Amino acid sequence: MWCCADSCGGQTQVEDVTASSKLRLQSALQDQEAALRQLEELESKAQKKAATDTDAFDTYDVKLDFSDTTKLGLTLDLVDPTLCFVKDLDPQGMIAIWNKKNPSDSQVKLWDRLFRVNGQMAASKDFVRRVQEAQANKTSVELTFQRPVEMLVPLDKKRCPLGMTLTPKERYVRVDEVLVSGGAVASYNAGVAPIRQLSSRCRIAAVDGKFECQGPRILDEVMTKDSLELKVFKWSDE
Repeated sequence: MWCCADSCGGQTQVEDVTASSKLRLQSALQDQEAALRQLEELESKAQKKAATDTDAFDTYDVKLDFSDTTKLGLTLDLVDPTLCFVKDLDPQGMIAIWNKKNPSDSQVKLWDRLFRVNGQMAASKDFVRRVQEAQANKTSVELTFQRPVEMLVPLDKKRCPLGMTLTPKERYVRVDEVLVSGGAVASYNAGVAPIRQLSSRCRIAAVDGKFECQGPRILDEVMTKDSLELKVFKWSDE
């Protein structure tokens, strides 16, 4: 009887330990499942946000036929080999005729980026070469343009440096590099969505509502004033 009683007591103790282990294991599994669900939700939100940011750069197609005339009526900025945008429009060219016949969301405007030619991306000068070939052969061409995001960027340099390097051009100031920390631009970028952050895909077109398309004057203002508001155009990283 004594041995039996001792055996029964030991079995009860083992069962209690096993049950406690199962409870701890179940709790750990539940915590792990909750963490995985939270991670999936964060990834889903990030994917939706990325899609929203990409969608913000609208594109539209312009189809032109050079069989009758070859005057495009479009001047492009070719300074950046990966960023070719509209610098000027001729009111007598084919683009002007296209604009008159199409709604506003398909009209070519200043600062729009030439994004593809016949569905293909290329360097800025290659874009021009492909269009010139279509003109010479009097064939048709499809131009895909990308609208920039236009934004007003307030910056305060009273307590910290600007935090980006700039290059003045004739009609704008090019953003070359942005510091990730320790500057007014980094502080601004930390508080806005990625699509509205200053980067090397940006061009500064005015400051405090003045000096529109006057690159050297814009740069002087940016470097000398402590508080300012920049008018900026930004395109996608593609």
